[in-house]
Amino acid sequence: MHAELDSGQYATSVTVSDAQMASLPITSHDWNYTLLPAWLTPATGSATAAPSPRRDGHAWLIHPTP
Repeated sequence: MHAELDSGQYATSVTVSDAQMASLPITSHDWNYTLLPAWLTPATGSATAAPSPRRDGHAWLIHPTP
């Protein structure tokens, strides 16, 4: 696992519709939740088609600031 501080600024008051929330592959475990990657099926946990690894470094993690 690797973690980095993201000091970017992001928009506030972003809303997520009930349909979007219902479509997320979230599994609850007591007080915790697991959000599976889109390429895993939540029902079986088996891979359908793993994505290609990103080759563009970490630049995609940084939110553009105005």
